[in-house]
Amino acid sequence: MAQLAGVSKATATRALGGYGRVNAGTREKVLAAARDLGYSANAAAKTMNTGRSGSLGIVGRGITNPVWPVAFQGMVDAARSQGLTVLFAGSGFDVTQERKAIDLLLGKQVDGLIVSAADRHDAAHLERISAFGMPLVLWERRVPGVDAPVVESDMRSASSDLAAALLERGHRRIGFVSSLALPSTRYALGADLPASIIQDKIEGLLAPFAAAGLTPPVDLVRFPERNSEAIAAAYHSLLDDPHPPTALVASDSQVAETMVEVVRSRKLRVPDDVSLAMYDDLSWARLMDPPLTVIVEPNYEMGRYAAELAMDPERASEERTFSARVILRPSVGSVAT
Repeated sequence: MAQLAGVSKATATRALGGYGRVNAGTREKVLAAARDLGYSANAAAKTMNTGRSGSLGIVGRGITNPVWPVAFQGMVDAARSQGLTVLFAGSGFDVTQERKAIDLLLGKQVDGLIVSAADRHDAAHLERISAFGMPLVLWERRVPGVDAPVVESDMRSASSDLAAALLERGHRRIGFVSSLALPSTRYALGADLPASIIQDKIEGLLAPFAAAGLTPPVDLVRFPERNSEAIAAAYHSLLDDPHPPTALVASDSQVAETMVEVVRSRKLRVPDDVSLAMYDDLSWARLMDPPLTVIVEPNYEMGRYAAELAMDPERASEERTFSARVILRPSVGSVAT
């Protein structure tokens, strides 16, 4: 906050605490900076005196995705090892809600923030946090212009590995569905998407087609609203296409649940009629008949590492990309070429 107001830490502390000699103009600059960051003056002054509040703030879509609690536990374990508590606020991947969540956590005087950004094209609030000097770590989603380490896995390479395995088995029509909920529900080659992780997944899936001299199936990418009815409609539209996909890929386990329901409702055989794959490896995927092919990432380790970076700003340069890998299971079969 002192940095944002352009004053020393001692001056900012006096202005926020209402004591000592601080001219009116300087006091107003400090209070304005506090308002911009959602800080209450008394709590901010106390935190600037002590240097710590003993808590770590996390902002993500929510806890409904079954994979998220695994990453969250890694963050909690790392924080506890340093004597910190964890405060979580859900954004629903809505920028307005994300700003409110961040303001709430800043008002609680957290010592650091981990944020899974809703939209990398609308992130001025994250740039301000970074400029202010608050320890910030971006979770799985890169944001241009924000000077903060990113903890993510190499989804582009893993996606390319999955596509290569499908191409080797004769698949040329691969459908991909993500609940990114864009104004245009269809994808254009090279589109600049609001979530880097989804862009990496799609571009990774399509890259092997160009390398093999094949036309990538961009017409089979869908971005429905974030509800099961819209996701089901997207899968039905793919399967009703005059040239339907021979393989379907879900961007996460929640989308995959609807994908499986649609396939079963149409009495399609897996993998004889259509092959299936998803991102995330949950127990139900292994228990399916046949077991579902997945792309898996080390969620717990990533979560723990993100918290370690957020608690130790001196390690900000230790940005790390984790490995993701394909686990091929019988849900992927071969097709005649």
